[in-house]
Amino acid sequence: MPEYFTSSIIIDGCKKGITIKLLPTDYATKIQVSIDGKKLFFEPDEESQYRMIKMSWQNESDVSKFDIETIQQIILFLNDLKLNC
Repeated sequence: MPEYFTSSIIIDGCKKGITIKLLPTDYATKIQVSIDGKKLFFEPDEESQYRMIKMSWQNESDVSKFDIETIQQIILFLNDLKLNC
C-alpha cells in the first residue's frame, strides 16, 4: 500500500475528498486524514477499530472544528479499509 492515497466520503449528502497518509511509529501506525484543509489523526484501538486521537501539538480548537458525523464517517471508512496497521 502506498504511503498516502486519496478517496472520498459522503457527509450530509455531499461527496468530500480526503487524503489518507500512513504515519508509522514504534508500536502502531497512526493515520492522518486531511479533509477541508484540516488534519485529523486516528489509530487502531485494542479491537483494531479506529479512534480519533489528538496529537500533542494540536490545539483543542483545531480538533473541535469537526462535527461528530464527519468523524464517524471517517472512522467507518478506515475500519472498512482493513489497513492492517
